[in-house]
Amino acid sequence: MPEQVAEAVLPESVTADSGMAPSEPGPVADHDDIYCTGEIRRDHRKTDLYIANEEQEKKIGLTEGDLVYLNGGSEGNRVQAGQVFQVIVKQEEVFHPVTDKWLGTYVHRAGLVKVLAVQENTAIAQITESCGDRIEVGFELEPAREIPVPEYREVPFSKLDVEPSGKANGYVVRLQDGRSEAFTGNVVDVDLGSGDGLKPGDILQIYVSSTPPAERRVKYRYKWKDRLYKSLDLRKEDSDLLYPRKPIGHLMVLTTGEKTSTVKILYTIREVEVGTKVEVR
Repeated sequence: MPEQVAEAVLPESVTADSGMAPSEPGPVADHDDIYCTGEIRRDHRKTDLYIANEEQEKKIGLTEGDLVYLNGGSEGNRVQAGQVFQVIVKQEEVFHPVTDKWLGTYVHRAGLVKVLAVQENTAIAQITESCGDRIEVGFELEPAREIPVPEYREVPFSKLDVEPSGKANGYVVRLQDGRSEAFTGNVVDVDLGSGDGLKPGDILQIYVSSTPPAERRVKYRYKWKDRLYKSLDLRKEDSDLLYPRKPIGHLMVLTTGEKTSTVKILYTIREVEVGTKVEVR
C-alpha cells in the first residue's frame, strides 16, 4: 500500500527553519567554490612542472603579484609565454569514514600563475591569483582549465520526503577548509562519482537514520501527599519498528571524479559531518 502523506501545517518558526531554498537564489557556486577548493584524486602523480624558486628569497609565503621561477622553459616546448597554470598542492590521504578504505589523495587548488618570460630551461611567472593560503616554492603546476559551473535549480525540500529514490547511496567523506561541521553554502566531498552515474548539476538528499529513543538518564520516584509520582518508562512492545529516515537538506554536484564528487550544500536544517548519509535524487 503506498505511503499516505497529508500536507503538514507547521508553526511559522518551524517553516522558517525548514531549509527551503530562497525565493531569489543566487548562483549555485562562486569562483572560490570551484577554483579555491580541490578534489580527491585516485591517480595523483607529481607533476613535471613546479615552482622552483622565488624572487623574494626571504618572504614567507607567496601571494598575488609575486614573481616566481619555474623549472621548465622553451626546451621541449614545455612552457610558453602567456601560458596560465593552476597551482596545486597535495594534502592528506582520504579514507572512508565507515569502511576505512583509501579513497584517494586530496589535491587543493591554491591559485594561478601566468608565464611572463621563457628561457631555455626556466621561466619567469607571476602569481595572478591566490586563494588565501600561502603559495610555497615546490607547489606543483598543471595547465589551467575552465571548470563549468552547473546552473542553480530550485528543488523543493520536505521533511516528509522519506522514501528511498532507489538510486545510489553514499556518505560525506570530507569537509573543505578543515571544518568539523558544514552548513548551507559550504562545499564537501562525497563517495559517489561518475562511476555511479553522477554528473555536475545532479541533486543529492542529505539524511540521517532514525535511532531508538534513549532512556532518560534521570528518573524519579517519590510519594507526596498520599500520591506516588514516577517517571515514564519507554514502551518496548514496538522496539523492532524501523522508523523513517530524517531528510535534512540537499546537495548539488559541482565536479565529479570516478569514485568521488565535490558538492555544495544548497540548504540544510542541521549540521553536516563526515559520515552523514546522502542519496542521489
